[in-house]
Amino acid sequence: MCIKFRVGQRGRARLGIALGVVNGGLAVFGIIVILVAVYIKVEIEKKMILLGNYNKDPIPYFLISLGCLHFFFHGFAAKVGVDSGDPETSSRFKSILLVFIWTLCALSIVTMSLGILCFAHRSKIRHALDLQLPNVMKLYKSDAFAKTSIDRMQSRYKCCGTHNFKEWFKVSWINDDFLDVDSAETMRYLRHGNFYKDDVPWSCCDPASPRPCVHHSVDDKTAHRHYSEVTLYRQGCAQAMGIYMTDAILIPISIAVFTAYGFELIVLMLFRHLQTSMQSAFDEDDPEGIGDSFLIGSCPCAVEGAKNPTRIIHKKEQRDIEDYKREKKEEKKEKKREKEEEKKRKKKGKSSDSDSESGSDSD
Repeated sequence: MCIKFRVGQRGRARLGIALGVVNGGLAVFGIIVILVAVYIKVEIEKKMILLGNYNKDPIPYFLISLGCLHFFFHGFAAKVGVDSGDPETSSRFKSILLVFIWTLCALSIVTMSLGILCFAHRSKIRHALDLQLPNVMKLYKSDAFAKTSIDRMQSRYKCCGTHNFKEWFKVSWINDDFLDVDSAETMRYLRHGNFYKDDVPWSCCDPASPRPCVHHSVDDKTAHRHYSEVTLYRQGCAQAMGIYMTDAILIPISIAVFTAYGFELIVLMLFRHLQTSMQSAFDEDDPEGIGDSFLIGSCPCAVEGAKNPTRIIHKKEQRDIEDYKREKKEEKKEKKREKEEEKKRKKKGKSSDSDSESGSDSD
């Protein structure tokens, strides 16, 4: 940050082009963030029955807001960067570039905060699943939407129960309409009017199992032939769905947001170098000349050309000396020219005198 560069008009033009390209990319990133935010909102809405009291709004709305800010701000920043590097239009943005840089600092902080928020929500989603899934499992036998949601979840995420398949043994999940309550076999498993047995829904079946799925009397080894290994998914759905929500959605979004934050820091540094170089050149009365560019003006090992009066005075003295030398050179040339003209006049006068003498002799 203490490094100082000497940047001319060609260098400022290149900085402007680089700023236009990077800011254009960040503006496109803003549109992508808006689309991803809408997708996340739709996905979370579909799973709200499984997430319970989880607050679904912060991340999608924050992402939409960030995407809009990136699109409009960096779209405008692309034009500002290109025009600031052009000598014909740079004077229009000289006075606002510093304000623009501070605004970019604020946007960078917002971007970083959203990345942290995405990481923080991983534990909140997992906690919501731990609390809500047992409640939804109890609705399996009476609520068609809850049944469909759980079957789809277990099939899609290859999981069973909240933490493992045995949690279904503690839930009365079979609808009474499908039970023969007069059967002695059924009566064995009735407690307080509810049917509890070592059975699980069909969606817990693991298709990778080498034998047909056993999802009734799972713990009874004698009830099935050659039954030595469970044919069900071993992973709980709170873990499996939590991994999906974090690994497939939150972590990629966080990485993308932090990457955008990194590019914003690059844009910030490029704008700062462009601004200080422009200001230095304007302060030295040469808008298209070479100016000092740096990040921190008060750094002890950097000389801020834009605000160092000693350097400006030195430059002016140098120009005055050059002008003085030029004037002296012109004066010498002028004197030499006058001497040559004087010699020519004297020579011409002598020749006219000699002509007049020769004329009088002839008379």
